[in-house]
Order: sequence, then structure tokens, then C-alpha cells
Amino acid sequence: KRQIYYKNKFGFVPEFKAGVNAGVVTVAEIGDLKREIAYHGDVVNTAARLRSACNEFDKQLLASEYVIKNLKAPVDYQVEEIGEVNLRGKLNPIKVFCIG
Repeated sequence: KRQIYYKNKFGFVPEFKAGVNAGVVTVAEIGDLKREIAYHGDVVNTAARLRSACNEFDKQLLASEYVIKNLKAPVDYQVEEIGEVNLRGKLNPIKVFCIG
């Protein structure tokens, strides 16, 4: 919606890529002086690997099968199955979908 603004002000339009996964995540507050919230677990790792896979498939938003199967609300976007993908650092492939 703000493409013209960014093009005029900065000379380019930013593009973003994301990976979406769902499940149980461990959350910890770390630090004494400067506190941070840290998220850990396979769910976070898989989402990061999906984001990295966006480049391989030339897509902006990839999601795991778990996310697609568990959506409660109607999706107003096209969902395209990419297929079984071996993500870096994972023993087993997961079924990946593009949301566009």
C-alpha cells in the first residue's frame, strides 16, 4: 500500500520473507541488567529454516503443513503445496506450502 512513499523517500520498496510454523515453544527471560525474552525450540528453528527456503523456491511466505491444517479461520490467500522439503538441519522432510 505504501510502495510510492518508500520509492520516493528511500529509492526502493522493501520486500520481506517469512516462514511460519506452530507448536510448543520454550520462552525464557534472560539477563540481569538488560533483560530479554528468548524463544527456543524446534518450532522456532523450523520457522527460520522455512524463511531461508523462501530464496530456494522464490517465494515470500512459506508455511509448514501443521500450520495449514490447523488454520481455524478461512484463508483469503492462495495456498500452494510445494511438497516434501528437506530443510537444513532437519532429519526428516516436512510438507511445505506457499501462501500468497
